Amino acid sequence: MKIYGENIEFDWDELNSNKNLIKQFVTDSECEDVFFNFPLLIHDDIKHSVEETRFYTLGKSNN
Repeated sequence: MKIYGENIEFDWDELNSNKNLIKQFVTDSECEDVFFNFPLLIHDDIKHSVEETRFYTLGKSNN
């Protein structure tokens, strides 16, 4: 288990900015919330890790 401190930074590039709002009706800010709340589960996303290592996250937002 890795514990991340308060120095987490999110960088939404133009292609991914607001993608979650369009597909899932969740803002980028709400997506970021889950990394600061518990429970937080982060797992390898083998299905989408063809070109780069990717993960999926399950957690709770402040909303």
